[in-house]
Amino acid sequence: MTDSSKKADDDFLDVPKLDKEDKKYLCPICGYQFARLMRSKCQHRFCGSCIDAAFEHRRECPTCTEDYYCRVTAEVETERAFQDLMPLSGNVCRRESQTLSKQENHAHLVAELQACLVKQQRNCNVLEASVATEKKRFEAERNRCEELEASLEAKTIRCNELETSIEAKTIRCEELEASLEAKTIRSEEPEASLEAERSKYCELQATSAQKERNKVQRSASENLRRATYLRTSFAEAQRTNMRLQASLNESQCTINQLQDSLEESQAFLEVERCRVTQLQASLDEEQRRFNRQETEYNQLRNALEEVQRTNQRMQIELTEERGSRQEIERQQQEAQNMLRVAERTANELQTRCEELVRQQRPDWILTRNEIALSDRIIGSGAWGEVLEGTFRGCTVAVKRIHQLILSPHNRRLFEREMNMASRCRHPCLLQFIGATADDAVSPLFVTELLETTLRSVLEVRGLEPAEILAIALDVARGLNYLHLNHPDPIIHRDINSGNVLLWRQNNSWRAKVSDYGTANFFRQCSTVSPGAPAYSAPEASDVAQQTSKIDVFSFGILLCEMNIRELPDLSERNLQVAMVSNQRQRELIQRCLLRNPDARPCIGEVIDILLRSREDPISINETS
Repeated sequence: MTDSSKKADDDFLDVPKLDKEDKKYLCPICGYQFARLMRSKCQHRFCGSCIDAAFEHRRECPTCTEDYYCRVTAEVETERAFQDLMPLSGNVCRRESQTLSKQENHAHLVAELQACLVKQQRNCNVLEASVATEKKRFEAERNRCEELEASLEAKTIRCNELETSIEAKTIRCEELEASLEAKTIRSEEPEASLEAERSKYCELQATSAQKERNKVQRSASENLRRATYLRTSFAEAQRTNMRLQASLNESQCTINQLQDSLEESQAFLEVERCRVTQLQASLDEEQRRFNRQETEYNQLRNALEEVQRTNQRMQIELTEERGSRQEIERQQQEAQNMLRVAERTANELQTRCEELVRQQRPDWILTRNEIALSDRIIGSGAWGEVLEGTFRGCTVAVKRIHQLILSPHNRRLFEREMNMASRCRHPCLLQFIGATADDAVSPLFVTELLETTLRSVLEVRGLEPAEILAIALDVARGLNYLHLNHPDPIIHRDINSGNVLLWRQNNSWRAKVSDYGTANFFRQCSTVSPGAPAYSAPEASDVAQQTSKIDVFSFGILLCEMNIRELPDLSERNLQVAMVSNQRQRELIQRCLLRNPDARPCIGEVIDILLRSREDPISINETS
């Protein structure tokens, strides 16, 4: 409640208060009780109905007949509704400072934000109702002002008509004077009588005209004062409406800010929930592995206990068979021999059990002695170099990494990535054979050996449209296999022309994707920045936003490189895409390079588009 409204409630002693707490007043004219009364300039207060009735009949105070009374604008409820909005943001800030755990803090914050939104929605409804009431009142005042203006115009017209009538009567009077003059010429005898009648008639005409003129002026003055009052009320209503609209806009801005905070908190909770789910799945897998090892250990322990029970039974039999010395010695010797054998067996079983409990050796682990390296270097990069070698009589490719020591953390990451790579089997993926896992030296990665890389071929010559389509389909199928992995998709994160290996089939190039199991491990274990930034999606630097769509972005860059035979350039990317002559492939590249990951097609849609292009022979060689 504002200071002016408090003064209006407390300063006027001539209006009796019925209840001080409820603030109810008694109208001195009608005798009814009201929470608020209208106030005139003479400081007397009445209800709205009584003061409206007084306004319709006379413009004076019903108590003291003072002129120019006015109304008191009732804005108290709307101001109180706006004051309720002020402490909302402060409550939210104080809630955020509580020391709770991460998930509990977010849950409390979401609850507080929802409560604040409900309260603000309720306050907005109050404000909207107040604005609607003010609009209705404003419309009524405007209609009333229009009616008064119409009445004023009608009376002005009436005044003009009266003036016209007076002028007509004046002309008639002049005509009569002319007639009298004519009669005077004809007869001078009745001149005195006619002069008296003419004077009397002129006086009567002047008196009547003056009365009509005064009446019209009073009516016009009253209408003018009433129109001035209505214009003042109309301007006041407009200012009130503008204040309410500004307050409503501020409340809407506060609601939008709180909604944005709620959406951010919900997104963070969703990420945390996914992370907890992943950790729970990993914990369940470790628990199942531990249960299997514990079962094997229990079986070995039961076998050892059985051997010990057999030894005890033999000792009892030896004690009972002491009748013959030789028999006892022979049986004792046999028992000792069996005991030694049992002890050796028990020790071997115990050692094997401990080894199984400590670690179960995966199938992909290779010994360094089985790998023979040659001097031929196939390729090199930031991670190391790829050499030609032999493994169990087969020619293979061996990747040797520069100065990478397997710490406990790196070993767990290394084993996880290698287990993933060993499970991947697809014709469009480079076959992973195995890797060494020595603690003291950098590991060696062994894969199948193919003829060349896509980058090497592009450096020598351009590709035919059919070759581009075949290589693009092979790469897309390999990525589709990785993205459809369960329970979690495998994201390559380093698709470029150097990681696409080529081999010949019926005098045509076919492709396989490499480094799908090692790119993520190298990225997390080394300080060197791997890969080419020109192939990376805009969201690749943010781990929380990485999805399989970053591989779709890199695939679009790769398809553009195959078409124009140029390495990708960040500063000229749009120009390079425009250089692609095949219209369908250019449109596919543009969709793959969209900044919004959700707007890019998935790799399955890319395969469908490429297959439709291959089925249409005209589209393979079409140009824009």
